[in-house]
Amino acid sequence: MDWKSVAANKRSSLEASIPPEWRVKTLPTDDSVMSFPKESGYLTPEELVITESSATKLVQDLATGKLTSVAVTTAFCKRAALAHQLTNCFHEFFPEIALARAQYLDDYLAEHKEPIGPLHGLPISLKDQLRIKGLDTTMGYVSWIGKKDTDNSVLTTMLLNAGAVLYVKTSVPQSLMVCETINNIYGRTTNPRNKNWSCGGSSGGEGAIVALRGGVIGVGTDIGGSIRVPAAFNFLYGLRPSHGRLPYAKMANNMEGQETIHSVCGPLAHSVADMRLFVTSVLSQEPWSYDSKVIPMPWRRGEEEAIEAKISSGGLTLGVYSCDGNVLPHPPVLRAVQTVINKLSEAGHTVLPWEPYKHAHGVDLANRIYASDGGTDMFGALKASGEPAIPNIADLVSPNLPKMNVNELWNVQLQKWDYQCEYLSKIRQFEKKLGRELDAIIAPVAPTAAIRHNQFKYYGYASAINILDFTSVVVPVTYADKAIDVKNEDLKPLTDIDKLVHAEYDPAAYHGAPVAVQIIGRRLTEERVMSIAEEVGRLLGNSVAHLGHVVYKSEADDYQSPLSVTWNMEHKYYGLKREEVEFIVKRCKNCTLNRLNTTKAPLVPITSGQAWERVLIDLIDMRHEHLGQYKWILYIKDHFSKYTQLYPLKSKYAEPIADCFAQFITAFLPPKIMQADNGKEFKGALLNLLRKSPQTQGLVESTEWKDGLLEVTLAMNTQIHSTIGCAPAELLFRDRSSHINWLNSQARKDLLIGVEQEDPTMAPIFESELQPELESETEAIIDPRLRREPELRIELSGSGFNSEPSSSSEREPERELEPNSELRRGNRARVPAQPMTELRVDPIIEKATVATQGG
Repeated sequence: MDWKSVAANKRSSLEASIPPEWRVKTLPTDDSVMSFPKESGYLTPEELVITESSATKLVQDLATGKLTSVAVTTAFCKRAALAHQLTNCFHEFFPEIALARAQYLDDYLAEHKEPIGPLHGLPISLKDQLRIKGLDTTMGYVSWIGKKDTDNSVLTTMLLNAGAVLYVKTSVPQSLMVCETINNIYGRTTNPRNKNWSCGGSSGGEGAIVALRGGVIGVGTDIGGSIRVPAAFNFLYGLRPSHGRLPYAKMANNMEGQETIHSVCGPLAHSVADMRLFVTSVLSQEPWSYDSKVIPMPWRRGEEEAIEAKISSGGLTLGVYSCDGNVLPHPPVLRAVQTVINKLSEAGHTVLPWEPYKHAHGVDLANRIYASDGGTDMFGALKASGEPAIPNIADLVSPNLPKMNVNELWNVQLQKWDYQCEYLSKIRQFEKKLGRELDAIIAPVAPTAAIRHNQFKYYGYASAINILDFTSVVVPVTYADKAIDVKNEDLKPLTDIDKLVHAEYDPAAYHGAPVAVQIIGRRLTEERVMSIAEEVGRLLGNSVAHLGHVVYKSEADDYQSPLSVTWNMEHKYYGLKREEVEFIVKRCKNCTLNRLNTTKAPLVPITSGQAWERVLIDLIDMRHEHLGQYKWILYIKDHFSKYTQLYPLKSKYAEPIADCFAQFITAFLPPKIMQADNGKEFKGALLNLLRKSPQTQGLVESTEWKDGLLEVTLAMNTQIHSTIGCAPAELLFRDRSSHINWLNSQARKDLLIGVEQEDPTMAPIFESELQPELESETEAIIDPRLRREPELRIELSGSGFNSEPSSSSEREPERELEPNSELRRGNRARVPAQPMTELRVDPIIEKATVATQGG
């Protein structure tokens, strides 16, 4: 049987895998097919909602049983079948296997009451390079047809272990080595926004299927732009991780054993959040235990938090280049880069020019490595079936091409290493001159928007990052506009290849084509680069693919939900900004009339009848202050008296918070009610106090805010509170006259709350004329652990650290407050008046001492 017959049989087998009821009777003739799944009627309203939801939302609904995996899998299989008939994006389609898997997962959830993993029930599409046991992996070669895989790729197994449903393997170009998707088995895969444009490659099938929402997360690979170019050409996000971060073992490949430039795998999706879900789901399984090339590096939340802290204060420092010195990008790409610069600058971030270092050398090294075997591997695969090479790679498969010997290859590898080290040196020099860290670099993904077929000429913007093995995330930015992106006829080419790229540009032909940038970080900085990309997407309005929840009416109703309106506007009127779309949707009369009425419960004031009955707990973000490892303040306030305690934290994880709360319980007893999430006003009030209180000495201006927390605590507890009409300490400890005298006393020492002696020249918080003058020897102690009683007694029996009293009977009842009486608790420390013995428990240094002062 000749290669044409073998290929035809494979195509027939693929078409037969699509159920008859999912087959499109009349295919559209329009260049763009983006609206077809929505308008064709093949999908129910519920299936449209499912397929237009984010992966993060879907896994939540699947884990709780709100959605079944069978329903979700059916929806995506149907929409994927439509996507294939519109763009030719399938290599393998197996809905029966997928639905059987989905049913198993639904049964598992019903029986065990918990999901099988973080991707429970979520359909995920795979590039036809990941092996699935029992299926073909052709890689676009006719000679590979019929060679069923006997094992899964490591990543395939990990996705299944995480609960994913696999249902399709998507199209790739013959050999994988081009940014176009075409082979002799299935033909060409087209861009769903315009059939005359490339969907990119080599993960082009993933770009097309995810763009049409026949998939929610797609898995691709990248050795020279094969994730990033399809993401850019289809207005998607894409992650090219560094080598060794995600498992690649048992993957099908060309030139297997080539170790100089590594191919890596990564996700394509509509949001960074969905890509993060994919990466964390894989890393949580410790892939380094299954693939020896994976670095033992779990997901580092701290790296994300470091970037989030900079973002919150407008403190990102980013480099940018719009031209690598070899090829000047087309006008839409230059405009996209400038758009990103403007958005970041408006948000307060610093964007500085970055000079690409020897990119021509890096691109040359990459090209020499790709051709190091003289095309022997590709030529052998083609010769086995007799099929011809596709035009894009014809020049790479001649048997007469030169091949590197071992010494030549070693030399190229050494040059690559030198280049990587030199590039890092340039970054360090830049940072030294700047005086701060360079967080990432912004650059084009390709010199063009989504390009016309067979016109992709220059890979350098992508391949230079592969030779450096830097982490890169693609962020969709805008669309080409023939009215804005006019051609510069007077352009002087930088190089011969630049002349070819420039000649290809036609504003009318590329009108509406997607344009993206890439955010580039150092090697193995996936957490940081993804967070920066998420911020860039947020500023652009591209961070969320579609709006909110939808309640559809009957299929016969003409009403379009907010989601429907948004979807149609985004895909038909690509020149509109997302902010404009949201503005229009919010003011839509039909949406307003059909919006569900929501009746909020009446607001009821929260009251407390006694001290420590209810405490308010919150975290104050102080990461903008950059004080060593301390980044948060734990804020605890008694609702009755407004008495406040502040504790510095290095992180907001449960353990350090529990430790600080244990200190609080030791001093004040466990409260009956703990109330959290009290809003951002706490932080504002605290910072205002730091600026204005005479006791804090302007600590907000100092980076040593931790050292001033106890003074801030004093200020908060000794100033008049507007809601109670007195100071919290006064209400709690009842002796205002002595308290004021103590504040004005030259002899006072702030030992009880662990702060140094205040400047005696500073003005007191309270004016003493409000109360009668007292004798100078009168002293009052505001620490709740000190009482003037005949003996020292410390009772801790009612203050368990790990339990909360289930009723008020478990603790000693409060005494009724009377004039001149003290508020006492069963576990307070009581000390005699003369000589004055002080019990001092410092909540910061976590130790208690007993000191005696002569009197």
